[in-house]
Amino acid sequence: MKRVYLYVGKHQRLTGEVKKLPKAIAVIRKRKGEGGGQDVGAMEGEEGATQELEVVEIVKYKILFSIRPEPVGTWAAGD
Repeated sequence: MKRVYLYVGKHQRLTGEVKKLPKAIAVIRKRKGEGGGQDVGAMEGEEGATQELEVVEIVKYKILFSIRPEPVGTWAAGD
């Protein structure tokens, strides 16, 4: 598919490929609710405070890295 690069710091680069996931994945975050009432999809915590779930992102693609990081840039003699 498509080749992409991920730079790690200033001196390393990862090369990977973008693949489409067969089924999309949701990234969910817990947050504490403010009201005392219980909403649909909310959970009760240990203290009795309401916790809500919110969808942060929908992930449809993944990046596969099959090789080790490559060195990038120039190295000075004093480093």
